[in-house]
Amino acid sequence: MTLDSFTDPGQTHYTIDPPVPLKRHEVKVNIDEKATKAAARETKRQAEEDQRRAKAAEKAKQKEKAPPTPTTSNDGLVDASAFSHSLASKVATKTFRSFPVFYPRRLPSGSIYVQVPRVYHQTDEDKKVHQAYKMVLQLPQGDYFGFQGLEGWPDPPILSHPSESRTIRGREYEIFLDGDRVRLISWREGDNSYWVSNSLLQTLSNDQMLGIARAIAEQPGERIRQVKKRGGNG
Repeated sequence: MTLDSFTDPGQTHYTIDPPVPLKRHEVKVNIDEKATKAAARETKRQAEEDQRRAKAAEKAKQKEKAPPTPTTSNDGLVDASAFSHSLASKVATKTFRSFPVFYPRRLPSGSIYVQVPRVYHQTDEDKKVHQAYKMVLQLPQGDYFGFQGLEGWPDPPILSHPSESRTIRGREYEIFLDGDRVRLISWREGDNSYWVSNSLLQTLSNDQMLGIARAIAEQPGERIRQVKKRGGNG
């Protein structure tokens, strides 16, 4: 800044010198340094955030565990093997020998089968048709739960992302939780998949769901798959 004096006494006039422009390379260096520091801060922040999320996910995973598998003395169920077996035998007359029918031997007291279990066909994402069956039961309070089996489809979408796996009486089960409630339990037999699902309101207790899975039984399918013969000239 320079100081200029007017001709009139007692008055002073200030003028500001124009700023000295930075050279182009100096500007670029300053920008590069700021960008580098900003990128380093962002990388550090992202790493800390990823670490925080990983710890939170691990903590949540540790919490999301079903309780220990109950025994018949504390599973909150009653014996239902005779009637369930009679229904499973009817279903097995319609399923292929490669597709056994699993049925519950223990159920909540007062449960009833809504209808004779249904055998039907379901199509997967590749348009392949699979034989299937469903058993629907109703609890005394009116809620529904059920069993389902799919032939030759080991990984249907409904069985994606289980909360945990557990071996019960020599069979590998996958347990699906909704908060602290057991929503669904699945298992496989070869390429066939099966599961028992809780009611929409998760009415069955965790012990009941685990007890039902623990006490499942198997009825072999009876149908022989017909192999189509290619036409010939005799």
